[in-house]
Amino acid sequence: MLDTPFSYSKDQEKDACWQIYTIVTKFYSPKHNRLRDWISTPKANGYESLHTTVMSHTGRWVEVQIRTRRMDEIAEKGWAAHWKYKEAGST
Repeated sequence: MLDTPFSYSKDQEKDACWQIYTIVTKFYSPKHNRLRDWISTPKANGYESLHTTVMSHTGRWVEVQIRTRRMDEIAEKGWAAHWKYKEAGST
């Protein structure tokens, strides 16, 4: 999770996430068919994040999710929160 300043615009947040993606893939080889860009096109529920899968130095695939604190708040507590879906399904 990126701790970006509150003064950042959504475009600046997107740029920061892509910069982190570039750093991660500089050190770890990405799995070419495993990039999910929900920053450029957020999901209908407001979810924003970059997901990629990279090969670790031990030879295991690892999923990396890149998002800002604001994006994480939406994912964990907002409309995109997984627990809300589970809660809705139990009633």
